[in-house]
Amino acid sequence: MYNVTNALGGKKKIGNVISDYNEIILKGIPVEAGNFFKELLRLTDKEFAKALGISERSFHRKKGKQGRLPVSASDRLYRFARIFSFAVEVMGSEENARQWLSTPHFSLERKTPLEMLKTDAGAKEVDDILGRIKYGMPV
Repeated sequence: MYNVTNALGGKKKIGNVISDYNEIILKGIPVEAGNFFKELLRLTDKEFAKALGISERSFHRKKGKQGRLPVSASDRLYRFARIFSFAVEVMGSEENARQWLSTPHFSLERKTPLEMLKTDAGAKEVDDILGRIKYGMPV
């Protein structure tokens, strides 16, 4: 089963203790895991930094080191990875999930699901749509 750990590069990228994501978020998700996810989604550094709510320059500085993302960026990254994992489950593959997340959706007022993930409320809307698709309900 595909999960957040897979989306963030596994134990190798996150570290050995992956059972408590709250603790990982509070410590800051390693930039290396974020970079893995950025490449998985095929985002540019600029798009990824904007999605996490940090400057591209800050991302580049941390990327060069074995650093960790700030708590707020780690929380957003976890949210993105959780929704991406659910999209993979519903859509059947990483490629289908990536494409679905990047396509404007009429239920989201023509915004892409990725755009909606910047807030918790938006993520809940995307989560609801994926749940409806999964169970064959109208969206």
